[in-house]
Amino acid sequence: MSILSRLKKPSVKVTPAVKELVSNMRYELIPMKSIEQGILDLPTGAPVSVTCSPAKGISATQEISARLIAAGHEVVPHFAARLVESREHVTKLASWVREQGIKEVFLIAGDAENPAGPYQDGSILLKKPSVKVTPAVKELVSNMRYELIPMKSIEQGILDLPTGAPVSVTCSPAKGISATQEISARLIAAGHEVVPHFAARLVESREHVTKLASWVREQGIKEVFLIAGDAENPAGPYQDGVELLRDFLDSNSGVERVGFGSYPDGHAFISREDLSTALHHKQKLLEEAGVQGLASTQMCFDVPLIRSWLEQERNNGFKIPIQLGVPGVVDRTRLMTLGVRVGVGQSMRYLSKNKTSIIKMLSPGGYDPTELVAGLAKDAKRLNIVGLHSFTFNSVADTAVWQREVMAG
Repeated sequence: MSILSRLKKPSVKVTPAVKELVSNMRYELIPMKSIEQGILDLPTGAPVSVTCSPAKGISATQEISARLIAAGHEVVPHFAARLVESREHVTKLASWVREQGIKEVFLIAGDAENPAGPYQDGSILLKKPSVKVTPAVKELVSNMRYELIPMKSIEQGILDLPTGAPVSVTCSPAKGISATQEISARLIAAGHEVVPHFAARLVESREHVTKLASWVREQGIKEVFLIAGDAENPAGPYQDGVELLRDFLDSNSGVERVGFGSYPDGHAFISREDLSTALHHKQKLLEEAGVQGLASTQMCFDVPLIRSWLEQERNNGFKIPIQLGVPGVVDRTRLMTLGVRVGVGQSMRYLSKNKTSIIKMLSPGGYDPTELVAGLAKDAKRLNIVGLHSFTFNSVADTAVWQREVMAG
């Protein structure tokens, strides 16, 4: 008995138009036990879509799709946004699609109760930068340094670093300078160009400075980053970065360049006037010592503010090159919970007044720094902005993918 004879007879005429639609039918299969019989029953070469099961994951969709392609079917795999783990995962899926010769995919939000990564819905997977990637943008992105924070997640961050990538290692009030040294030594041994951060308020004495300088020489480090630090009570005689810089420059460290922070958006506890005075004081000390300087900006999302601040400092005689501080491609929860620890609090006030920035920064796909970089790239030569300092919050994998995509764009 035919299928049609077992079905209720249609009450409408089967026209050529109906036949044309039916002839272009795609069979949807669900990754579950009964799929094996479904595969056996497929017409030869029939178009097939394979859904994405919250229980079995995207890998099951990939495995079944590969089998069907090998059997001669035209396959459309489904990718559920809420099962995608990271930006890097997206890149791996795209690579697999190319390898399989797949010409169509189906993107959905998915039914998983809790997202496995930063993606809440399918539209985020399709998101593209809204700005043009110019040669000036690429030049800044190519000169990007990854910042790592000494905390539990740093181990994955280290594994995810691109080969030989420049890295800076922050100085944690909780773990101390020794943790920065230990991580820096590991990264140097792995072939990275490393810039350790030394926090003045964690330095115990002038003798401690001498020991740090000796360690820097032994490691062959050519650049360090000196900051005041966030420790509430100084461990020794140093209250701020200027005091530490003066003694460090007299300690025969062998460094060629010293980096330090700068604050376009201001500081919670220091006046703008004092911040500017400190910048110029550091520049003078470095000039007298014959050592190069590099000023990295705090994380700030206000392009016009950064530009006007830097123009004013340049007009006042500040000549040291600038490294633009930008968030990496960071999940919104991590960005909000850790941002306050690296001086982002002031800029959060700007966000509260700018809904567009809030939407972009807190979007489910994670913050994309492209627009911020592009906004200042056109002024990079004029203002002597030479590269990027990426606040990765140890979310290195997605930031590295972003860097590769911008450079390939």
